[in-house]
Amino acid sequence: LLLYGPAASGKSHLAAIWAARAGATIQAAADLTRPQALSLEHAIVIDDIDALTDPTALFHLLNTARERRLTVLLTACEPAAAWSSGLADLDSRLRALPGVGLQVPDDALLSGLAAKLFADRQITVPDSVIAFMLMHLERSCAAIAAAVERLDRASLARRRKVTRQLAQDVLTPSDQP
Repeated sequence: LLLYGPAASGKSHLAAIWAARAGATIQAAADLTRPQALSLEHAIVIDDIDALTDPTALFHLLNTARERRLTVLLTACEPAAAWSSGLADLDSRLRALPGVGLQVPDDALLSGLAAKLFADRQITVPDSVIAFMLMHLERSCAAIAAAVERLDRASLARRRKVTRQLAQDVLTPSDQP
């Protein structure tokens, strides 16, 4: 299966949950250089396939997994149709995989994510901060995560609570009102 979606949308998190339940190992695609060195006795997750540096290694891994009837879960930012590895056989196999795309997050998901990320940092914020973030930030999980980090750093540096005013000061470009 290919699980794809925007950066920071939860692909690796979902893959880790599946791996724990399936007894699968997790391998970063960027580190996939010698599939023969991997223990291919159980299911496997290849995370962030977009960072793949050796398409031949992935081709051999998929062949071995198929021969051994092992389940493989791949994560990526783009669907397989958007890729070109340079190996026609690999591209054909990847395009034949069932794919599940994570959609652009809605307000409820982004609000919940912001609240969770603030809570993870033990920061309590008024609802107006999250509402401001949703109105002024790119609609992505990555943008919300980066904003929470920036607000946390600014709050510590200025020794102020995270308020709507702080959010406006930190997250609004200086050339805008």
